[in-house]
Amino acid sequence: ARNYCATWLPFDVFLSSIDWLIFAMEYFPENALLDETSGGRVIRIVRFVRVLRILRLVKFDQVTRVIGDAFGSAALWMAELTFPVVKAFFIVLAAVHVVGCFWFWVGRLSVEIWGFQESWLTCFDFRDSSFTEQYLAAFHWCLGQLTPAPQRIQPCNTAERFYNILVVVTGVLVMGTAISRVSQSIQQLLMKKSEANRKLNQVAQYLQANHTSPEMSARILRYVEKRLRRKELPPLDQSLLSEGLVKELHMDRRGPILLKHPFFDLMYTVQPAALTVISGLLKLCVYENGDSIFLRNTISSGLYVVGPGYYDASGLSLSSTRMSRMSVASAVSMKSPRSRFSELRATTQDTSIGGRALHILEHEFYAEASMFMPFTHSMTLSARSQVDVYTLQGSEMVHVLKSYPSSSTFVYQYAGLLVEHFRSGRSEAVDDLPIETSKACCAATDAWKLANLGEENLLI
Repeated sequence: ARNYCATWLPFDVFLSSIDWLIFAMEYFPENALLDETSGGRVIRIVRFVRVLRILRLVKFDQVTRVIGDAFGSAALWMAELTFPVVKAFFIVLAAVHVVGCFWFWVGRLSVEIWGFQESWLTCFDFRDSSFTEQYLAAFHWCLGQLTPAPQRIQPCNTAERFYNILVVVTGVLVMGTAISRVSQSIQQLLMKKSEANRKLNQVAQYLQANHTSPEMSARILRYVEKRLRRKELPPLDQSLLSEGLVKELHMDRRGPILLKHPFFDLMYTVQPAALTVISGLLKLCVYENGDSIFLRNTISSGLYVVGPGYYDASGLSLSSTRMSRMSVASAVSMKSPRSRFSELRATTQDTSIGGRALHILEHEFYAEASMFMPFTHSMTLSARSQVDVYTLQGSEMVHVLKSYPSSSTFVYQYAGLLVEHFRSGRSEAVDDLPIETSKACCAATDAWKLANLGEENLLI
């Protein structure tokens, strides 16, 4: 609001006052304010001043920059090519409108005020024409100055000839700028495509030089081609941002994913700054169809936050809670994801399987125990489609928590409760730990009791 008051508010107030002035002059009899001749001239001049509204197109570049960023994030090659062309077209169209209105204004004033005998309006019989015909004639004349389009209207006095020369000179700059922007956008798009093709050719040459089997070569090339088609996030020069902004950026992008887990949700309640830093420790890995995310009987390297997609799980014993994330009968396919999961939890039983397909609709957490204790994977998880997986190492989290004593106390207590939960046999140390186990451990911590203090859970 302050920025608007300091920039565009005075200009908008000026334009609004013009509208009110025109309304007053048309509503009241002309002789009540001015005589017939001067009143008509004033009304026409004031109406023309409203053309200044077109100056608000100065903000058009800011708006188009935001829309351009949205198009880029969607990885739409056609949009990246079309948008600069459309943008340049509207800029030229706005310029033609303004120049044409001034051309009409010069034609009227050169006879009525400046004392010339003739103008283009009288020479080419447009003085008594309708407003539409006059506007189209001025618009057509302007297009003839900026492009090779033929037109018969010519200046008929010194003022019009001077304005015509001015338009021709400035028109070269306007059209040159528009064509330059379009050419630059097309060139950048071609460079992106050529860079992708160059990388793909390098991979193909490497596979051919090393006599890779046709099956493996085809699989690798398909994966590389999909990765190149997928719009990658441009690298961020963190030196341009303050340390606080970088942390807030990581929290804005990855914090909502961590907050889905009770442990991190409670950590955010206890110490938001700690979770803000931890969200920046998440490392993104992209897996293609057939890639193994982790293998059974191997030491876990940390927490896995598995994104939406299709997976293969093998060598595990799924409880009714964990079976809720499997693709099962189509009887619940028309229900919402939350209702579907609730029905599956109620209908499935403990089942030992050798391999099943998982359809994960929201981010899920695997190998949580590895952040607090040595942990061996109890299952093998492989991707059946291109998926995103975040990883978080327990050692990195511990290093961050050293700077936040309040969070360290809560995490230490939570880890002890979770390990004791495993040792007591109430739950198995499996990769897909039931969310109820995490909730129970969080509810037993002093931090949770303080955050939910009441008569039923007083710290006595």
